[in-house]
Amino acid sequence: MSDRLVVRVGEEEDGERLDRILAARLPDLSRSRIQKAFAGDDVRVDGRPRAKSFRPPVGAEISLIVPEVESIAVVAQDI
Repeated sequence: MSDRLVVRVGEEEDGERLDRILAARLPDLSRSRIQKAFAGDDVRVDGRPRAKSFRPPVGAEISLIVPEVESIAVVAQDI
């Protein structure tokens, strides 16, 4: 199950790109997972999908649905 995170744009973030705001506010979330959220239209500003280059205004609500972590199966080979 995916988590939904919500943050509000602060005055110190005025004029910043949306992807940079999310990377700074969510340091435990890798940039690649943030990029996957943008690719899936899972990043919204005030309810509307936005591009990573969008510069949200102060006070805007950013919501992000965190993509699931893909598990990788490693299978040993006979040598």
